[in-house]
Amino acid sequence: MRPELGVVETPGLKGNDTGPLPMVIGVTGHRDLAPEDIPRIQASLAALFACLRRQYPHTPLRLLSPLAEGADRLVAKVALEHGAELVVPLPMPEAEYRKDFQDTHSEFDALKAQASIIYTLPRPVEAANDDTDLSGPRRDACYENVGLHIVKHSQLLVALWDGMPAADRGGTAQIVEFALSRSWDTASPLHFSHDFTWDKAVWHLLIPRLNSHSDQNAETVSLYYTAVWRFSDERARDVPFTAADRAWPKFQFEWLHSVEVFNSEAISLSPRRIQESRDTLLPPSVNSKTIDPSERIVRVFAAADLISQKYQKTTYKLWKWIFVLAGAMILSFESYTHLWPHGLLLLAYPAAFIAMTIAYSVLNRRRLDDRFIDARVLAEALRVAIYWRLAGIRESIIDQYLGRHIAAIGWLPNSILGLLTLPLPDIEFARRDGLRIADQFWVDRQLGYYERQSTRQGRRVTLYRRFAGSLYGLTLVFSVFVAIYGVIVTRPSFLRDMLISLMASGPAIAALWIAYAEKQGWEKHVKEYARNAALFARAHTLIANSGTSHAPATFPHVQRVLLELGKEAICENAEWAVLHRVKPPAIPIG
Repeated sequence: MRPELGVVETPGLKGNDTGPLPMVIGVTGHRDLAPEDIPRIQASLAALFACLRRQYPHTPLRLLSPLAEGADRLVAKVALEHGAELVVPLPMPEAEYRKDFQDTHSEFDALKAQASIIYTLPRPVEAANDDTDLSGPRRDACYENVGLHIVKHSQLLVALWDGMPAADRGGTAQIVEFALSRSWDTASPLHFSHDFTWDKAVWHLLIPRLNSHSDQNAETVSLYYTAVWRFSDERARDVPFTAADRAWPKFQFEWLHSVEVFNSEAISLSPRRIQESRDTLLPPSVNSKTIDPSERIVRVFAAADLISQKYQKTTYKLWKWIFVLAGAMILSFESYTHLWPHGLLLLAYPAAFIAMTIAYSVLNRRRLDDRFIDARVLAEALRVAIYWRLAGIRESIIDQYLGRHIAAIGWLPNSILGLLTLPLPDIEFARRDGLRIADQFWVDRQLGYYERQSTRQGRRVTLYRRFAGSLYGLTLVFSVFVAIYGVIVTRPSFLRDMLISLMASGPAIAALWIAYAEKQGWEKHVKEYARNAALFARAHTLIANSGTSHAPATFPHVQRVLLELGKEAICENAEWAVLHRVKPPAIPIG
């Protein structure tokens, strides 16, 4: 007997209770499900979606399903009932795809009508010529391609699978194996060389196929069960999946917590500020659906941009106070030792130390530095993705990151991939308006930003160098003066004690000031800002010189300029993240 599965009610959530950044769930499964098994499968799926909604109430769910017969459509129906967004990647042109389910067109159309995004994948290499024939191996290659696309762009893969080894190319077993192995490069033309697969998982529901209900095969898959595997994990190992009770299993992945925190913060942002951030990105005449039919990319960018600004201000203030308080500790100790051995000065040292520790604890425990870096990286990556799409550029921003970048930005690559489930860019729009908008709102504005920041940070570097140099110089003068004064005047005096105190404090204050400047990365930022300002200025000149006409001859040239500019912007931002991740926050006391 198969165990009964209780149906769990989904907590009622309104649309505005969820943020913009989705958890993306892919589906793979058999087409030939037995009718008598469907209620049990639906109950298991309902428990899964209800579990995710309860544990991560502010994170929207996005389902990737090609809507093939059987598992694809069943999971889509249950997901829609639980408030998930449906995205439909088609393995081949729709007219050709429909030939595989000629008796169920109405069911396909009904589900497709509820999708927020529908797009057809480019043909894989084996079927990439202009021949319209998609039979045999070419058709199998298209199904394999869509399966790999779903694996790549989802964070959780739902597999309705009987557990049997792969028999057909592009079938359920093969897609699960791709998800659980490291055979990306050899099995697929997709660029998936980065090792960030730990942020993904497979949820396997063991189910029988229709033909397994015959008497001779009945014992093969006699029980339902579920399992959760991390991508690339050994399947015999313990995995982060526990059950608080039968109805509510818990998915204990750190990346899901990060997504939930981001969405909970995004919800708290005012619509006015979101609109203001959006207005810095696009002119009012451009509909966000031109970039993304679901408008999620623009919404996530606006939220990430505002969140990064918020944490930038907070972290910079806290670090400033931490270093100020460290300086106060040095001055209070030296003053007590050499000038005024009063209890108040002695009390000031632990008071400043406690205040500094509290500030550091707030910074560290709330991961303010990490949240600032995450939001900044997410915003800058999506900024490039948006303008690339406006310019008709098909390159993936994820492919531009190096291995050390992926390690530094953690959960973000998979979340970005989940947003890039989109149709190809509109080339006609790019020729007509996209290049002009990208130049005006991206190239020109970023040029102004880098020029301002280069000048501002340059002044800071000059100031901190002069300040540190002055302290060291004064310390040397004080040291010589104290030595001479000590020879001439042998008895203790207030002037000598004050000079000794300044002589002892000067190098410490200077070192503290230099440490603060290094923590902020001022010198490195000046070089990067100056380089980027020159880069964007050159790009702006090249685009302006290409002429105002949208002649086809100039279009590829401008695209190449924007492509290279985007690559530079992504790498610069990732290097900034690496710089700030390498040196974790620490109290500035030896």
